[in-house]
Amino acid sequence: MTTTKNSKTTAPLAHRIPAEVSPVITAYAEWLTEQTGYKVDPMSVYIGSQLRSTFQKTPANQKRIADSAKERAAQDAAKAKARAEREAAAAKKAAEPKADKPAPKATPKAAPKATVKRAPRRPTKGSTVATAEGVVIAEQQHIDIEAQA
Repeated sequence: MTTTKNSKTTAPLAHRIPAEVSPVITAYAEWLTEQTGYKVDPMSVYIGSQLRSTFQKTPANQKRIADSAKERAAQDAAKAKARAEREAAAAKKAAEPKADKPAPKATPKAAPKATVKRAPRRPTKGSTVATAEGVVIAEQQHIDIEAQA
């Protein structure tokens, strides 16, 4: 038995750190380096992924989350109060009797524009045209079948 005391202090989670990281973590660290351009240490990747949930459960982090929630609730309440004040002011303004304003001077309205009658559309090439008597006149591009028979 030794009577010397171990004066070396160890971190509370030091037992969770392995001597070497797995090949998967090494590949993940390399991928992170390729994707971000930032040199990532494989051991830091391992520690970050292993201890994240432990950190989230710590009392200090839980207090931080609660404080943040209180701040958000206070901001939401302030926004709701400001919105209610704006709506009350708008309702008050809408309820006020309108002051008698002098009527704007009547400006003479411009006469409506006369509609311009368009010329009839010219027939396209190769179409048939009817005369006023109802006789259909064929243009030259049509073939007279009876004349060929």
